[in-house]
Amino acid sequence: MYKIDGKKIEELTMFDRLDEWKQVLKTLSERNYIKCINLNLNDENPYIEYETDDDDRVYDDINEITDEMS
Repeated sequence: MYKIDGKKIEELTMFDRLDEWKQVLKTLSERNYIKCINLNLNDENPYIEYETDDDDRVYDDINEITDEMS
């Protein structure tokens, strides 16, 4: 199982607002290559716990999602 939180998104993308982190995590949770185990958007550092066979794709996808949001 993997976990990505808001601070990791900030580190990867320079997105530093809570609402941005939540949107990225929510979008990730809807991807068909990710099995979302736990999505917690109510934490001060929101996070997703998930399983996937392609962890590298997750990081590429985070960049694509944030590019679309910019």
